[in-house]
Amino acid sequence: MKATGITLKRREGAPFTIIHGEAFALMKYQNKVTGRVEWLWNSRDGVTPFVIDDPLVPPGEVQRFEQRRAKGKVDEAHEPDPRAMAHADWHEDAFLPNYVPTDGTRMFVSWADAPPAYKAAVAERWREHVEATSDRNPDGVAEALAGEPYGMKPTDPCVVVVTEELVAHFHKLASTNPFVPPAQAAGSVERPKLITPADSSFGDFTKPLKL
Repeated sequence: MKATGITLKRREGAPFTIIHGEAFALMKYQNKVTGRVEWLWNSRDGVTPFVIDDPLVPPGEVQRFEQRRAKGKVDEAHEPDPRAMAHADWHEDAFLPNYVPTDGTRMFVSWADAPPAYKAAVAERWREHVEATSDRNPDGVAEALAGEPYGMKPTDPCVVVVTEELVAHFHKLASTNPFVPPAQAAGSVERPKLITPADSSFGDFTKPLKL
């Protein structure tokens, strides 16, 4: 379902109206080459990428793809890269604002909330990119991109692996200060039910990934 327009508030907090359709959604991503499916939770009212990386793609698939690409046999406009997963079956996305992710799975956070280790990995990747393209970048561009936030905006989406600390954080929110529907005015349209971890039917999709 699309969450756009739904009004939410935490038990202790001011109400707000959701802007993005994928806000607080458990979303299905699929590798179009291997068929592997992964469900990622979007922890905020923010956009999510259509394509993300697949950390579990078999090395042989990547090697075959690169060999075919080197021979000019890959139609990159229509043939998926085995290292990528795309948002699939959008109608199956579930609106779960009080969801508690499982340790070892992946989820979406905003750059401003990304763990230090994630930002350090992005910094290293940017340094490598800047060094490799320094001769082609206009003056000042490389230096600007090489410093934090490395071309990122505070609200840009990041894919992070859920840690025990993150599980504890969202469990505390869901338990002590969950999202609740604002009090409805007489005659107003009934709001969608907010699914909590206790009554969620998505248990099969939250098993930890072996990363």
